[in-house]
Amino acid sequence: MKLKNILIVVKDVEGSASFYHDLFGLEVILRGEGKVIMTEGLVLQDRAVWERALGERVMVPNHAMELYFEEPDLDGFIRKLDRYQESHRWPGAAERRLAEHPWGQRVLSLLDPDGIMLEVGTPVDQISYRSLPEEEICLELFSHFIRHQVVTKCWRREAGQWVIREAPFIDDWGEREYQVLISCLKGTAAAGGFVCGAFYRGMLKGFVSVEPELFGGEQRYLDLSSIHVSEDMRRSGIGEALFRRAKEWAGEHGGKKLYISAHSAVESQAFYQKMGCVEAQVYDLKHVEREPFDCQLECAIL
Repeated sequence: MKLKNILIVVKDVEGSASFYHDLFGLEVILRGEGKVIMTEGLVLQDRAVWERALGERVMVPNHAMELYFEEPDLDGFIRKLDRYQESHRWPGAAERRLAEHPWGQRVLSLLDPDGIMLEVGTPVDQISYRSLPEEEICLELFSHFIRHQVVTKCWRREAGQWVIREAPFIDDWGEREYQVLISCLKGTAAAGGFVCGAFYRGMLKGFVSVEPELFGGEQRYLDLSSIHVSEDMRRSGIGEALFRRAKEWAGEHGGKKLYISAHSAVESQAFYQKMGCVEAQVYDLKHVEREPFDCQLECAIL
């Protein structure tokens, strides 16, 4: 035996079907008299039809049940919900709460148009992404982050040509480097920039930051000032996901291109090339002077 469907009683079947389609991606499988069956086993039943069948009134709202959804990109869902609420209003729409459990799972609680309780949570064993406010950025946040990177070869520009040279060293951070990083990330967040973290089981395993000021004239650059993934979580897709979120934020804030003063290690440059980065058309002299061996890159925001 297995459970096939969950039925909820609603006032407006078609309105509720649109709500669950537009926000949660459920599709209508079958329509019947006063009933809609959707993917994931959800059944919407017209309240009037249900009351006639029962011979009594249905009590609403009823908080004796809840529908639970999982979404790895909870921040993306919240932005989607914000946009949806710009054109859709229902009683209880403003009653939503975002919480983080001790084990690292983030959960958004909200009500549907009939007052039915909903929860949208990040998968417990998957990586979750969220913006980091200034007050959360501290040394403890990085207690499970491993910067360690063994570098053997780097790109170097010689006589106008890019060549690979042996340049072995180990890139790592101590407390002093972390304190400098924390100061920079706090400054970015305080100035209205973008700081986003990737978490696995409640532990920070990756982060990215984008500064808020446009520069470069018609290039309309926004500076991707940092992107790092913990050594134990590299090649898990975290870097790509953080980079995409940085591009999305930059596009929403007037940027035409991301500017990256990037680590010249062969492995690092392979990542940026994979993400669509090319040599910057206009070099930022402050970055060149600060890190003369970095590769100055840009990435178009489409």
